Amino acid sequence: MLVLLSLVLGCDTRCPTFDELEVRLPDDGESPTVPERAELAISNFRSWTTLDGVCVDTLGVGFNQTEWEHRAWLNDGRDQLRISPTTRADQVYGATMHGLCHAADEALGGLSETRPDLFDHPIPGSRLTRQERMRENFANACARGPGGDSGADVDGSCDPTLAYRQKRFLLETVFDAVEDVDTLPLLPFVLGEEVPLRLPEGLRRFELRAEPRGVLVTAWLEERWVLQTYSPITGERVHELVLEEAALEAVWWELALTTGERTVLVRTATLPEANPADPEMSAWELGQDGTLTRLGASERISSFATVGVVEPRGLWEGSGDNQLFDLNTGEVLGTASSLLGVTGSVFGAVGANLRVYTEDGSTLIVGQDGTIHLTVPPYPVRGSFENRISASSDGYLLQSFYLDDRGSSVIGLDADGVVSTLATGCGASLPPGGSIETVFEVDGAPFVLARHESWSEVSVYPLLPMP
Repeated sequence: MLVLLSLVLGCDTRCPTFDELEVRLPDDGESPTVPERAELAISNFRSWTTLDGVCVDTLGVGFNQTEWEHRAWLNDGRDQLRISPTTRADQVYGATMHGLCHAADEALGGLSETRPDLFDHPIPGSRLTRQERMRENFANACARGPGGDSGADVDGSCDPTLAYRQKRFLLETVFDAVEDVDTLPLLPFVLGEEVPLRLPEGLRRFELRAEPRGVLVTAWLEERWVLQTYSPITGERVHELVLEEAALEAVWWELALTTGERTVLVRTATLPEANPADPEMSAWELGQDGTLTRLGASERISSFATVGVVEPRGLWEGSGDNQLFDLNTGEVLGTASSLLGVTGSVFGAVGANLRVYTEDGSTLIVGQDGTIHLTVPPYPVRGSFENRISASSDGYLLQSFYLDDRGSSVIGLDADGVVSTLATGCGASLPPGGSIETVFEVDGAPFVLARHESWSEVSVYPLLPMP
């Protein structure tokens, strides 16, 4: 009927495994949805735990009871889990889960009684002893399952809510086979006040790049390609350069990812309307004096700038060969092992530092001089392409991540491999329908770049210490 996990603390030799647990139903022609729902609850419960059973050998659904008609209980504390005959078919799943949670509580040595701070609170209308009350609150929280919505992580004073603390405890004890990224430990940060970027109307085909100098935008605006720079502190445009007059579909200007000391763009001719004398792809650099200069890199090296990382010496081409190219001559200047002292693929920037992915799956934050600032062990939530841009603060590597239950969020990864997430319920909130583009650094401080639902509206949020 089901799938297997491992033997449970506190059960005696009479304890069956989940595979031996029998679901019994009255023979009255009932719809098979009742046993199916009971079996689904058992199947889900066992997949979420490392238990092999919970000292229950029979689940009875709909049989006459003589005891107090709790919706689910254990007969004499073990052996038979009974579902009341008054339980509706659509409640059988939850009732079964509730009973299994009672059984797990007992099998694991009375977990509910070890945490009165989590489970000793009143139940309206009940006349239970303190022990019974803790067991009921435990089973009620547990029956929501590891994916149950617990609401906000923290309250108005930024302290973790009771529901969040209960779920964290259950994930670490009963549901310990679940990696629930929606209820990870909380980062010590909150979103600061929103700073909207004051983008002009009419931007088309625009691309964002968050860098230590600010937020850069390349866009087609009024039949011109422009490069604009915005302050993440004020949202105001601080610089604009006309790249060229161009037909919309004829060319494309793309920003290279950099560590912040250089601004490099790649120009691509996409249609015959572009000047046939132009190479298909070329690299250009914005100088300190505001002038744009074409670099001597070949079309092949220029193409690497769309997937690599630019630093003062040149371009890490990002293919996994870990070579650093001079952007003028195309000369290979060295590799990650020779220039940084680490073996791995340079694939991102963390402020002015480089993000290196090693063969064993670890992530290193490495200074351009080879100093290793943080080592993050392999972790299950791999970043997307945009997460090549990230930030670091207080020993965390900070990056954006999409959580199924609540959209995009910020996660932190530390040197112990612990994954944490930004709390909800405290600090600023993203606009409805908004999504996080990336996390980046300015002067060593972390910021979040987010788009609104309209996609043409963009905002920056500082990441501030949790009060």
